[in-house]
Amino acid sequence: MLGMLCPQERGRVRLERSHVAGLKVLCACVSRREQLGRAEKLLRRAGVKWMLPVRAEELCLSGLPAVDVLPLYRAMAERFVLAVLRRRSIPPEQATVVLRGEYPDGDLVAAARALCPRVRQVVIDTDRGSDLLQRQLLRQFGAAVVPITERSEMISVRFNGESRGEGLVLCDRVELDGLSVDVPQLDIPETLLRSGVLCALWQAGMIELSQFQISGAV
Repeated sequence: MLGMLCPQERGRVRLERSHVAGLKVLCACVSRREQLGRAEKLLRRAGVKWMLPVRAEELCLSGLPAVDVLPLYRAMAERFVLAVLRRRSIPPEQATVVLRGEYPDGDLVAAARALCPRVRQVVIDTDRGSDLLQRQLLRQFGAAVVPITERSEMISVRFNGESRGEGLVLCDRVELDGLSVDVPQLDIPETLLRSGVLCALWQAGMIELSQFQISGAV
């Protein structure tokens, strides 16, 4: 169950059921910071596991994590790459995309398979497991590999491990190269971070990846 903190002018902590863009949420209404501990206890007791992230940092609970938007960003890796190519006026058929990490996790593999038919070359540059995946891509897509050389038509994406200045970083410290995602037609309270709500809606199957719009691409 999802929870949310809602400010109120006065009174004790109280819980009330509500909806955010169709999501069922349990609101903990608080009037001061000292009530946050009580709010967290009540939410936990009610079965809340994740919180919709609020803009106000002072209204955060240390023991209940906010919805993590990273899974959404990783699922959109192919679209981010293509958006960066459009912004740089690089035809996909001329682009080399380097996917980096400590190992090829599921999201890296999915991105590689989605990109191979779209771009000139996909290179797997991981500390381990790259050779096997590259051979699979070669068999399936004819994605032969030449040595990596830095050039203007190359884009690199980091999926795990420590960033080495990649343009797109889809792990702990996210870097989207100036891009952002949204579903503009959705009405979401201004007190909430839209990205977290959008990820929760996607994970609940209430919106599809195709509905997301990427801005900053041109």
